Amino acid sequence: MATIPNQRIKQMKDDHLFHIGINVPKDDVSKLFGDVKFVCMGGSAKRMAAYARLMEERLTAEGQEPYNYAQSTDRYVLYKVGQVLFVNHGIGIPSLSTVLQEIGKLLFHAGCSDVTFFRLGTSGGIGLDPGTVIISEKVVNWELQQQWNLPVLGKMVHNPAVPNKEIYSKLKAIADSLSLPNCLGTTMCCDDFYEGQGRLDGPFSSFSDEDRDAYLQHLQDKGVTNMEMESVGFVALCNKMNIPCAVICVTVVDRLKGDQITADHDHILQWEKRPIQIFFEYMKKHHLK
Repeated sequence: MATIPNQRIKQMKDDHLFHIGINVPKDDVSKLFGDVKFVCMGGSAKRMAAYARLMEERLTAEGQEPYNYAQSTDRYVLYKVGQVLFVNHGIGIPSLSTVLQEIGKLLFHAGCSDVTFFRLGTSGGIGLDPGTVIISEKVVNWELQQQWNLPVLGKMVHNPAVPNKEIYSKLKAIADSLSLPNCLGTTMCCDDFYEGQGRLDGPFSSFSDEDRDAYLQHLQDKGVTNMEMESVGFVALCNKMNIPCAVICVTVVDRLKGDQITADHDHILQWEKRPIQIFFEYMKKHHLK
């Protein structure tokens, strides 16, 4: 069963999962979600809807439009197709942590067991061609530490963030078998899209081109392969709930060559399908219903 360290949750008569529009026990979550084995998360609501449709097509010839269980809200989407949940988490750890914790509580109330979480996303590569799939063997914060630091009641709490080695090793083998350009890598999680990632195309310019280039080279020298804004929080929260997890991101730009994402829309859509292709192959090996 999904692990919720807070014992108070067991004593609550009602639990309103406000941001995904589900009320326990009003909604029969055991019946609706009790068979869930995988949760796929990504930033974009449209991308998660597209992934859910692809999953539906794999299960049924008709490929029916998946139902959004969070349709009463406007922040997140929540689709269930077979034994898989597809959830968008928005941009950045604050947005991700809110919905991930509510999904964790949902699975707990539903009595789910042996669930694995995946973040399927996009990222900026460092010295890697756009379209390369990076399977995270490490996720680090801006200080290159494998932890998510969160102020709680005025004190800093350090939450370890360690991806599951067994899972990322299997994902790497699958990516190889699909002949997708890929690597195991170290994903750096940033608190900002522009200055926090050393971009020079934002509204502020607090550093020089030379400083930016030296910083990105420093990251590459330290083994960082890509940058995004959710991985450390995602992995740390899964670790806290004792849920195995993995991060699969495709690169849409090589940051050593520029800041702007210049690839055309069709190329990006094709690249975005690569993480879900890997997940589908992983899922097949578990004989889901």
